[in-house]
Amino acid sequence: MKLRNLTLFFTLLFAVSLFAQNESDSLKIQRLEKIYRNLEYNTIAFNDLKNKWYVTDPIYVREIYNRFIVNNGLLINGKKPTREQLLKMTEEIYAGNVFIELRKRYYDDEIDQLRFFKEVKVAAIDSTKEPEVKREYFFDPITDYVFIKDILGDVVYNDLKQQFYAYTDLTKEAFDNKQAYNFDLYMTLLNPYIQFWSITTANKNKYLVSFFSRWGNDYILFPGWYYPDIFPGVKVSYIDHLKNNEPYLSYSVEVGYGIPVRQPQLEFNRDVFGPRIFHSGSNIFFRIFGNPFRLFTHDLDNLDLTLTGMFSITTYKSSNYNLPYKSQFYSNRDFVSFVAKYNDILEVMNLGWFYAALGLSSYDIYHYLLDPNVSDLIEVNPSPKGNFEHVISLDLGLSEYTGLLIHDIATQFSYNVSKSYGYAGIKAHLLLSNVIGLDFKFFTSFGISKSAMPFFRRDTYIVFSPIIKINY
Repeated sequence: MKLRNLTLFFTLLFAVSLFAQNESDSLKIQRLEKIYRNLEYNTIAFNDLKNKWYVTDPIYVREIYNRFIVNNGLLINGKKPTREQLLKMTEEIYAGNVFIELRKRYYDDEIDQLRFFKEVKVAAIDSTKEPEVKREYFFDPITDYVFIKDILGDVVYNDLKQQFYAYTDLTKEAFDNKQAYNFDLYMTLLNPYIQFWSITTANKNKYLVSFFSRWGNDYILFPGWYYPDIFPGVKVSYIDHLKNNEPYLSYSVEVGYGIPVRQPQLEFNRDVFGPRIFHSGSNIFFRIFGNPFRLFTHDLDNLDLTLTGMFSITTYKSSNYNLPYKSQFYSNRDFVSFVAKYNDILEVMNLGWFYAALGLSSYDIYHYLLDPNVSDLIEVNPSPKGNFEHVISLDLGLSEYTGLLIHDIATQFSYNVSKSYGYAGIKAHLLLSNVIGLDFKFFTSFGISKSAMPFFRRDTYIVFSPIIKINY
């Protein structure tokens, strides 16, 4: 009897200690959770101003849902859902009836809330009105961006942050009034464009056609207005995904025609023969952008390839310049640039994504004598090795296409292996609220004395242009 009472006593003691331990652990968890929540600046007063957007693609919704299920990341009223509840919800997921609502934190781009929901029709108030569509939320809202990122992984989480499926709710419009891809008017001196035609092949795919022009080529070291021609033309693009501020281009093709432009301080002059490059014949411009490797492997999804070129199809006569006296000038008649750019190599805190690009370029330079008494332009001191020079370039940059300030800032190092000189520079593209901004470029020479600089070159190049972007 005594042994039985002793056993009962120790059993009760163990149960009490276990309960106390559980209660202690529960209090510790509550305390830790309270500390964790207090680490974050509370912005509940700004909830109505937080950027909301939605994932509607059924395959993408299913992928995100599956990751939460596998990691036991979903709750209903604070409890793990039953098997029957999950089966019911999964059927709705498979049927494509479920969407995801996302919300960003007020003071940065992190996702502070993720919710699954479907749309249900509610009976109309009277017979004259259509049934009202309301949202029915499936699970408890997930309000911890660290937990969301841990469940989804870096790639999916960052895709959501950049809003590949950009149906925004900034103006509190009805959800089923879906935002299409807007027509763009992008005004700048260097590379403006006007999109004038768009066709939708699927909910996320677009063919776009635009008028464009390009002025200058950084990779042959004639940035912006230091190049004598502007190339207007037509651009055809195919967009695979839509982001809020930048389309994800699968490929694009541009074809243009060179138009000569008069440049400051580069006019013909009897007495002064300065460093000038002039137009010397009709020319065709082309640019092809894309990545064929994506067709074979997803490991190279972040690699972009660009081939840019220009070739002259005619040569001017002396009479085209209408000069009564002799003069000399230089002319670039052909060039080709190949650039391979690897995006999103590393996220640098909240400043953006680091990228690198390698460029290989060739261009020719002709030195002409213009004699009004001679019909054809006369080439001065033609080289037996030809007129082409070769340049290798390296870009290291940081870009971010979400948030208040969109930016792409890079350093470029270019070296002319034919003439043993180079340029180092900074290129900055800044856009505030995706509406107004600035392009700025600065290049300075290195590796050669100023006196040995080729006569058509400048020691320093500075280019800038305001930007105005309008969606219509």
